[in-house]
Amino acid sequence: MLQTHQILFNALKHHLSYIRKEIGGRASLEELLPLIHTLGHSKMDMYTGNLSISKLFEEALLQIPSKDQLEFETWINLNDGFQKICLSDQSEWILRYALEKPKQFIHLHPGRYSPHTFRISATILKTAVLLVFSLKAGLIDSIDTKTINNIRVKYLKLSPIKNYNRSNQLQLIIEKLQQYE
Repeated sequence: MLQTHQILFNALKHHLSYIRKEIGGRASLEELLPLIHTLGHSKMDMYTGNLSISKLFEEALLQIPSKDQLEFETWINLNDGFQKICLSDQSEWILRYALEKPKQFIHLHPGRYSPHTFRISATILKTAVLLVFSLKAGLIDSIDTKTINNIRVKYLKLSPIKNYNRSNQLQLIIEKLQQYE
């Protein structure tokens, strides 16, 4: 998780550009696997816009009425434990109070169904990241159902898929991860 000042943000779950850089910057599958396993098993919202992480943090901090921890917690609790903000690219973000990280108490994540986001399951994201890394690293030659299932079973301990050609969400995220900025 990335943090600056008081912000807690899991870029590996929520920032497409960051994930692309992580895939390209890893030397080995063994180095990438521990990161992949931190993604959990639920659904998440992925930001696909052009704002860098530092710009997200900068814009979010400008919209918070106080950086004091107790005042921030009070502000968050005025709206059932969260606040929604809109950034310069019209993307919506959710702020929560992070109890588990006292120094990074501002938890930031993309709003559900916000502009420049899409919803994805962790298992699909894990599969796509490993496939794109393996393809770039020359560990596999192509992406097909058999290759996908080998990776899912061997590295992720996930059940096989029936048919890659019918897995629209997996195809979409693989395409997005392969795009260059």
